[in-house]
Parts: sequence; structure tokens; C-alpha cells
Amino acid sequence: MADLETNLKAVKLPKGFSISVYAQGVNSARQMAWGNKGTLFVGSFGVGTVYAITDKGKTVKPILTGMKMPTGIAFRDGALYVADIDRILKYDDAESHLDKMPDPKVVYGDMPSMWRTAGST
Repeated sequence: MADLETNLKAVKLPKGFSISVYAQGVNSARQMAWGNKGTLFVGSFGVGTVYAITDKGKTVKPILTGMKMPTGIAFRDGALYVADIDRILKYDDAESHLDKMPDPKVVYGDMPSMWRTAGST
């Protein structure tokens, strides 16, 4: 935590802005979206996990694991949307199911995959 505090102090911000740690225990946070009930959903880069942060940053819970790279996160009309490299998934009524997320609906499943190498089929 001391290293983190030192790093935060070194961040240069415009006058009137501040920076602080909202929650700890979120590995490789990349993109975030607020749910209607105050849940902060956070996608991770490289660790394949989506986190739900509740209780004003006090509770951090991995809610989706084993994904490729769930960095695109959005929330709309009660649903959590997750872009996971080659597809976009929708989890209905996400904030009511933080202990066991519902099966996703594939919103779009034909995105080019970054895992494919140039010239391969």
C-alpha cells in the first residue's frame, strides 16, 4: 500500500482534481461501468475476470472468471455487457445475481479475434 500511495502522490493532476484508491484487490483493471444500484463493474486486462465492487469500495468480488480478456464493460437497463475479445455478452439483471451470474446471451459473436495470427485461417 505504501508504494501505491507514493505512486498516487506522483500523479500530476489539474487544479481542483484529486486521486485516491476506491477499492483494492482488482487485478489489471481496465474499464468500468456503474450499475443502477451502485455496483461498480470492472473488467480486467489479461486475467480474464470481471469484478463487482459494492459497499462504496469495501467489497470486491470476482463475478465472471475464465474469460479471454473482458476489457469492454457497459451497463444499460439492468444488464451488464462484456466485450471479451471476439464476442459481446449480455448478463440480464446482473446486480441481482452477483453471487451467481446468469448464463449470458451472445449479443454479437463474430468479432475478429486478436488471438488469430496474421495469415492464418
